[in-house]
Amino acid sequence: MVRTQFGKRDSLRLEQSPGAVAIFSSPRDSSTATVPGSRLITVPSGSTWKTGLHWHEEYDETVRVVQGKAAITVSGFTRSRQWKGHWDVVIEEWVDPEDGFKAVFFYNVIGALLEADSKPGFSDFIQMGTTLAYVDEFPAFMPGPFMLKYAATHAALATVSCMGWALGYQPWIKEYTPEHLWDTARTRGGRREDTKAK
Repeated sequence: MVRTQFGKRDSLRLEQSPGAVAIFSSPRDSSTATVPGSRLITVPSGSTWKTGLHWHEEYDETVRVVQGKAAITVSGFTRSRQWKGHWDVVIEEWVDPEDGFKAVFFYNVIGALLEADSKPGFSDFIQMGTTLAYVDEFPAFMPGPFMLKYAATHAALATVSCMGWALGYQPWIKEYTPEHLWDTARTRGGRREDTKAK
């Protein structure tokens, strides 16, 4: 399978459905970001895009609304911050410790969605699940008490990761990963430099 070279792009535009658009960028210098290694998420005016609820177990994630208005839910509480005079929402987010894996995650999951034209099939879900199993990004797959979400998410990721491993999937796809982050990606979960084409 010939894959798109998403890793060579400075930004990725994701359209999950008509009207649900977000642009993800990983600045390669500090001129457009206030925190080295941070990611910028731009949600154009009128977009209905929103990230799903998720949690982190190894990293502290910080989100800063650069412009516009965003509702952010933390531990069940929703907070909003507004800057007047802007139409698009721009969010800067970073993690501590910043080791590059969040950018690797962004490029690989969004690359898989874009390659699937935002209509992922079975192999795309296996690829995304394999990637998720190697990063500190746990999506809340179901409503309910946190311990139920925790158990369901960990069970689902373990199952998909085992399936991915058995089928030869890699957590990272070289074509999706920026070249300057490939060595970082290989330090966690890579079995070989190239991935099995699906």
